[in-house]
Amino acid sequence: MLALAALYEPDDTSQAFQYYDQAAVSEPYALFKLGEFMENGLYDEGFRSKPNQAFALGFYKRAT
Repeated sequence: MLALAALYEPDDTSQAFQYYDQAAVSEPYALFKLGEFMENGLYDEGFRSKPNQAFALGFYKRAT
């Protein structure tokens, strides 16, 4: 799932987000990447949503 997410990330962040979300069950790096998506506003709420640093922090904490 991580490899697929990395392949999609440059061109299709919506698809990459979905793969990272699936991988987050067992991969801390996927949680970190989801945090980056939240921090930069790249998550799947209309593609370009508002950055959410508080939500991103939750992902970063879970990743450690």
